This record gives sequence, C-alpha cells and structure tokens, in this order.
Amino acid sequence: SLLDDLAGSPEADFVIQVSFAHNSPLLVASTGQQTAVWDLSTDPPTRLAKRRTGLTAAFTPDDLIITSDQNGTMHLRDPATLEPLAEVGGLPYPAVYPAFTADGELMVTTDDTTGAGRLWRLDDLKPFGGPLDGYGAAISPDGTAVVLGGEVAQHLTLDPDEWSDAACETAGRNLTPQEWEHYFGDEPYHQTC
Repeated sequence: SLLDDLAGSPEADFVIQVSFAHNSPLLVASTGQQTAVWDLSTDPPTRLAKRRTGLTAAFTPDDLIITSDQNGTMHLRDPATLEPLAEVGGLPYPAVYPAFTADGELMVTTDDTTGAGRLWRLDDLKPFGGPLDGYGAAISPDGTAVVLGGEVAQHLTLDPDEWSDAACETAGRNLTPQEWEHYFGDEPYHQTC
C-alpha cells in the first residue's frame, strides 16, 4: 500500500500521523522518524519527497507542512521537497498534534511530555502567549476558541478584547508594557483597565 513504503523502513514499523492538504491533492505521513509526501492526483500516487524530519508532520491551512522533532524544534516545510522554510527551536518538549484556525493565522500544539497546549502565530512561528494548562488542545471549527483537556476541560476564547477584560479582572490593574509585549506581541500598547 501507499504507506508501506514509509512504514516498512528500518527506522520505523508504523505510521503515527497522516494529514491531507487543504487545497491540493497531497498527503503527508510521519513515522516519528521519516516523513513522506505524496501527490494523490496521479495513478499510482507519486511520492514527492521523503526525509528524516522528526516526530510529527501535518499540513497547515495554506498547505505548507509543520514538523516537530524530539529535540524541541519545529519546522515549516515546503510540501514538494520537505526543505525547511522557517524554524523555531528550544522548545522544552516536542510540539505534537497541531490544530489550526481556519484563517491559518494561529496554530495550537500539545507538548509531547506535559500535554500543555501552546498557541503559535503561523506567519513567523512565534509563541502567542505562554503554555496553557491542560492536556491536549484543539481549536474550535469557527476559530474563536481553544479547548483544553485534563481533569477539568477548559474553553478559552481567542478574542483579544475578552483577554484584556480577563487580564484586568485577574491582575486588578492595567498591564505593564512588559506584560503587554509578552501577551500581545507587536500590537501597540494601550490602557486596558
């Protein structure tokens, strides 16, 4: 079968993640060591690329591929070659099970060891806030919320106006410029409370 080529390699016995492209007839699969991409529009399907990329691989909404390795590095990759286009390293744990907002602006991943959720900006692979307590994470179909599993499931809005209100309520004061930069990045600083 199509995936036997990948799973039958000496590096792995089985495929751990597969993902279809959103806007093209491509499929990516990962064994946790090797990743391969196929064009499903041909008969038989044509393998476009195969290389060692690490733990996971999934298509983003704009049909690039996000991979994560065991050393805490994520790459945004070209789907035709699997060559890296962007990289973020130094993560405390591998980032697995990516999910995306429909507009492709944000991604949520799960830390492979702790299960904490992390939000990322896809345009620059920068973190969007800190780790989210819970185990496992998903983005709602309409892209307005993140849901985290755990002992108690959490529903967190992705609406920055609601974040400002919650931050004011929790802190009992306006955010400092340093706190603002940490949570809101390049958005211009202004009074929130």
